[in-house]
Amino acid sequence: MRRVDRLILPALFLLLLTAVAYTSRLSDQVQRARLELGDAKLIQLDGETRATLRELDSRVLITHFTSPPHRMPSHMRRVGTGVAALLESMRRASGGELDYQVIDPDSDPAMARFAAHHLVSPFRARHVSRDAYSEKTVWSALTVEYGARRPAVLNGLGPEHLPRLQATLRELLGQMQSPRRPVFAFSAPAGFSEVRAILEERGRVIETDFESPGGIPGEADVLFWLEPSHVSERDLREITQFMERGGGVVLAPRGYRVEVRRDADGIGLLVSDREDSAYRLLGNFGLRPIPGLVLDRHAEQLTAGEEPLDAPFLVRCIPYNQDFQTLAAEPNGHLLFAVPTPLDLDSGRLAESGFSAEVLATTSDDTWIRPVAGQRIALEELSPSLGEPAPKLPLLVRLRPRLPWEGELLALASPTPLADGFLHA
Repeated sequence: MRRVDRLILPALFLLLLTAVAYTSRLSDQVQRARLELGDAKLIQLDGETRATLRELDSRVLITHFTSPPHRMPSHMRRVGTGVAALLESMRRASGGELDYQVIDPDSDPAMARFAAHHLVSPFRARHVSRDAYSEKTVWSALTVEYGARRPAVLNGLGPEHLPRLQATLRELLGQMQSPRRPVFAFSAPAGFSEVRAILEERGRVIETDFESPGGIPGEADVLFWLEPSHVSERDLREITQFMERGGGVVLAPRGYRVEVRRDADGIGLLVSDREDSAYRLLGNFGLRPIPGLVLDRHAEQLTAGEEPLDAPFLVRCIPYNQDFQTLAAEPNGHLLFAVPTPLDLDSGRLAESGFSAEVLATTSDDTWIRPVAGQRIALEELSPSLGEPAPKLPLLVRLRPRLPWEGELLALASPTPLADGFLHA
């Protein structure tokens, strides 16, 4: 045997031993990871979940839209493994009625379109390490298709969701199989009978008085609070606890009040101060009121005499400035925001409160702001040349919680889109 062969053979043998040792170590890591998942009870199904799976009356397909581990932040690299372990256990326990698939939307443009069609969107995952944080845009969402029923979506799944994911999916399948009528807590002054009637067609409505000790009814799913006259610290705590239990909130404060008057000097406006307690509530979640009278060229007109007059404080939000793609339906028309108080997004407070903001409707590119004075404002003084130009401003904001079992908040810059006469128009 040549000397070079005597050198090569030991090297090959050493390489083989290294490969075997590495494979053994990798296998040990995989086993240890599965043991850790088992400790977290992500593989073992409880009795309620097994009963729900036995009662399935149609095929169920669960799709996990996820970025691959190497593109995930370090704290999310095991999310895919945990989700797959749970779904595999559910598949085996379902007797063939439940199946699942894993899709990386970034792998192909068709997959990204498929995700968008199912109302799935990526999100920015923040990770703190050594007193600094980094953010990555990643995919981690589940869609659940159960027979001919409307699919359900769970967006933004992270490691904090894994311990409760089994219970979440179990309750979701149960609700999809035997949906109950929702319960709406409703608090509003006169002038909102149309929206109340629409809610009564879809569920049960309970009149809610925040002045009474009962507060938000315990069985309520969604709270509609329109034109609150005052929001106390107790109300703030109650709404926060309601959302932590999974309740949704629709809040529409009334900002400045405008009275149109005709006198010897012509047509003018009297603008009264707004009641700020509702905005303090929104500020707790990360939404701040933008000061000043917000005006827009895309607006309704006033009828005064023979000729209509432009009223830029009656902002008309056209479909071009609306984005309801992540919701099940769209208004398909203009939304009127009378004397709106647009909401600025406080990114720091949003992050602290655990919410992400989604702007659903804005003013137009022709927006300006005029300072609010205590005296009469002539209608002609509302021209853009006498105000400060402004970008598109949020009129309708959806706050989505970091934890999928918590409730959402929908905030309106003015209650008029839900007011009688404007809702159906």
